Amino acid sequence: MGRTLGRGEAEPTWTMRYGVWLAAPVGAAVIMFMLAMLLGPFTHWVAGPVVHRLPDKDQALALNHVRMTVLQSVGGTAALSALAFAAVNYRLNRRGQITERYTAAIGNLASDKLAERIGGMYALEHIMRESERDHSTVVEVLSAFIRENAPADEVWASARDRGRWMHPPTGTLDPPDDPHTRKRPATDIQTALTVIARRPRRPEQNRVDLGTTNLRGADLRGAHLEQVDLRGAHLEHADLRGAHLEDANLRRAHLQHANLRRAHLQHADLWGADLRHAYLGGAHLRRADLWGAHLEDANLVGAHLEHARLLGAHLERAYLVGTHLEHANLRRAHLQRANLVDTHLEHAYLVDAHLEDANQLGAHLQHANLRGAHLERANLGGAHLEDAYLVGAHLEQANLVDAHLQRADLVGAQLQRADLVGANLDHANLVGADLKDADLWGVDLSTVRGLTETQLRSAITADVEEERPGEGSQP
Repeated sequence: MGRTLGRGEAEPTWTMRYGVWLAAPVGAAVIMFMLAMLLGPFTHWVAGPVVHRLPDKDQALALNHVRMTVLQSVGGTAALSALAFAAVNYRLNRRGQITERYTAAIGNLASDKLAERIGGMYALEHIMRESERDHSTVVEVLSAFIRENAPADEVWASARDRGRWMHPPTGTLDPPDDPHTRKRPATDIQTALTVIARRPRRPEQNRVDLGTTNLRGADLRGAHLEQVDLRGAHLEHADLRGAHLEDANLRRAHLQHANLRRAHLQHADLWGADLRHAYLGGAHLRRADLWGAHLEDANLVGAHLEHARLLGAHLERAYLVGTHLEHANLRRAHLQRANLVDTHLEHAYLVDAHLEDANQLGAHLQHANLRGAHLERANLGGAHLEDAYLVGAHLEQANLVDAHLQRADLVGAQLQRADLVGANLDHANLVGADLKDADLWGVDLSTVRGLTETQLRSAITADVEEERPGEGSQP
């Protein structure tokens, strides 16, 4: 009794019933035919007409040798084809497995459970390391997760709720040492950051976008964030020791109290960034753009800022001991009360800069351009100002004891009540300089250019001359 067909089930056709039984003998016949052709006509064609001129015994041996060669070639080709097929099949299976793992990991990111979200991130990290093809996608997914779950407006909303005051010039939150400001990122946000920070070093089509995110207190030690977009990001109290931020976009980023010890910020864009109280000891900022940046009370001891752009930057009370600022552009920068002891400012551009009350003891300012700079009450004791351009500079009450001013251009400089005791002014240009009440005790003025009797009289009072040993009073 035949099987009853179910609803919608088609009756098997003749081909479906007997196709398998017919395929086997047909396939065998085809294979036998191909072998016959290979071992027969094809072998004779490969052997060529020369074989047929040989004796029967030698002819048989030659043809058998050709047949063996043909069979080996066919076998090798078949083996290579099987291997290629296996490789393609493996890649397809692996691609399918990666796709399944990727889908599962993405699903975990949306989970309400923290453990599942973190597990999804580590799963994505494994995929990124195994598959270069998925590298950019994984990075973009994790970046989007951070932007979505840690937006910068969280900071502003929290500030409004707490009734805190905004810092007018920078838009930052005060007080900077508030415990709320030191809050660390959520565990899943920190995990996503860590995965991005230690991603494999591969060429990337797009910048990692972490702009306008809340990353306060993040642990990014040694992180690789080259060329990352961190515009407007909040990184207050973040640990960025040894981090790689070369060519990163940190425009208007908030880095108050951040630890950037020995961080790599070469060519980074820090335009208008807030780095107040930040620690940048030994940091690398060569050719970085710090135009208008806020570095008040920042520690930059031994930092490298060669060729950096610091136009209008705020460095009031900054600690710049031994800092390298060679060829840096500090036009109109604010360095009032900054500590610049032994700082390297050779060839620096300090036109109209504000250095009032700054401590520049032993600083290196050779060939620096200080035209119109404000150095009132600055401590330049023992400073190196050889070949410096100080035209119109304000040096009222400045301490220039034992300073090196050889060949310095001081045309029109304001040196009222400046202390130049023991200074070296060999071949310096003092045309039009105001030396009223300046102390020139022990200074060799024999090679000074442009010095007039009027200037000397204003600088050297009769009372001072009378007190100097071995000198008589002038009539």
